[in-house]
Amino acid sequence: MLTVENKVTTVFVGNIGIGGNHPIRIQSMTNTPTHHIEKTVNQIITIWKAGADFVRITIPNTKDLEATKKIKALLTKQNFNIPLVADIHFSPKLAIRAAAIVDKIRINPGNFAELGNNIPENEQQAFIRKKVSELIAVCNQYETSIRIGVNHGSLPERILQKYGNTAEGMVALTMQYLMIFNDLKFKRVIVSLKSSNPLVMVYANRLLKRKMIATNLNFPLHIGVTEAGDSDDGRIKSALGIGTLLQEKIGSTIRVSLTEPPEKEIPVAKKIICYAKEKTAISSDFKNITYPEIFSKRKVSATSLVDFNKYPQVLIAGKNFRQNKSQYIAIDNKNHSYEKTVVPFSEHITGIPIFTVNTIDKLSDYSGKDKMLLITFNEIKANILKIKNDKLLILIYHLSDLSPVYEVDAFFDFLKKEKINNPVIFHKNYTENDLETLQIKVAMDFGRPFINGYGNGLFITNHGTINNTAIQQIAYDLLQATRMLITKTEYIACPSCGRTLFDLESTTQKIRKKTAHLKGLKIAIMGCIVNGIGEMADADYGYVGGTPGKISLYKKRKLIKKNIPEENAVDELIKLIKDNGDWQDIHS
Repeated sequence: MLTVENKVTTVFVGNIGIGGNHPIRIQSMTNTPTHHIEKTVNQIITIWKAGADFVRITIPNTKDLEATKKIKALLTKQNFNIPLVADIHFSPKLAIRAAAIVDKIRINPGNFAELGNNIPENEQQAFIRKKVSELIAVCNQYETSIRIGVNHGSLPERILQKYGNTAEGMVALTMQYLMIFNDLKFKRVIVSLKSSNPLVMVYANRLLKRKMIATNLNFPLHIGVTEAGDSDDGRIKSALGIGTLLQEKIGSTIRVSLTEPPEKEIPVAKKIICYAKEKTAISSDFKNITYPEIFSKRKVSATSLVDFNKYPQVLIAGKNFRQNKSQYIAIDNKNHSYEKTVVPFSEHITGIPIFTVNTIDKLSDYSGKDKMLLITFNEIKANILKIKNDKLLILIYHLSDLSPVYEVDAFFDFLKKEKINNPVIFHKNYTENDLETLQIKVAMDFGRPFINGYGNGLFITNHGTINNTAIQQIAYDLLQATRMLITKTEYIACPSCGRTLFDLESTTQKIRKKTAHLKGLKIAIMGCIVNGIGEMADADYGYVGGTPGKISLYKKRKLIKKNIPEENAVDELIKLIKDNGDWQDIHS
């Protein structure tokens, strides 16, 4: 089990402090080719005006490096003091030259100084140290900071062979670099571990934090879910991953990666930070709370209703059970075509009764198999003897706006100590009229328990204007993001940057329109090859920019066809899916 502290030093990027007592910083990245100077300058300003603290640009070659000098000069001329971050892959030489221009260099240890396969590890480490030393020399001269940005999708072969494509591998690679930076006494370091899978991202950052504490390293962390996608999925995945860590006070700067115009990332980031502040500000009596280092799903007892170990449930309702208002709700699961009516016990004639603390004494007299108990943590502690031996009871655990972050952990610790293995469905009331805000709050309230292996379903009630169909979809989207229940096609889509070789936003929409009915299929849509193959490791099919105007198609990590003209590539993807037997007609 893991307990995390939050003590980090301050690192400056230009005039912006990160870590220490500074607020959580927000960043985004341009998606214009950097050598399109005027467009890039305008987009940097747009992102900054939306509320970003600094902006990242890609520098894949010398042409873009020279353009960056002009971009910096134009921003200064227009009186915009916006810190710039250079995103560098594959080239230590470019990183060294860029360090004299920008405020921060992002290097990717997966491709920064790798000599290739079958190189003795001592030679590899010596080469990394040499290249890092050269970069540090320039950064010291210009007071440039460095982000060590490890991506789940671009781990080097030597790490993959030893650890696999895992959170442990991400942390091992990061620690190799951190120890070199620490040994060379370079302190202007920020660290990030990102993945398109929110669970991998959360567990990697938790593990890194523990390793850093154990080795007395206190560098600030930049956090984000990469390739989160667009629309609802991108917001829920980002709130799930980033929100979980911020509630645990891990993370000093964030990016929400959406396959949308970059300025649209900023309002989402602000909402995540704001809600994390609200939740962490709630006073708590829970001390020494720990949570899993590796994912392990809580096993629950069987009920006559459904096997909750396999099929988490979604309850659909409108009114507030905590106020004992009369209502009827349905319990269902998209992978099972059934609905069951659920009613308060006081009005029970047919269907599944829900008991509360006011009717809990009637539990022992009820002869039906299916029954639920809506209860708070304090209520269950006070009434434990009345439910302890009822193996068929389904618990609906009610959280309020005053429930502290670690209450859920304490609740499940209590159940474990009392040897209670009953299924638990989470419940909370909201009063939201804005769909995006509700998505973020639900993902942050319930995503963290799901990531920790707790819970068997969701019961969301909202007293705003959002309809029940939309609320139900939020529940399904969160269950899919946590890998608990797959009910639709999964898209892994990068947010686009200056390396992108096609229009990601419109292409993602085209692919989604033609494949959204393929439940359970995972399709990766990548603008370039930098993270492509690795981030596609979890996908069934990959659509990747190879060269300008040309697309490569993958089945898992295997390249199937390359140099496909962009105008034909979506149809070729559909053909590939059909040829492999994964296609379903819409009405089948």
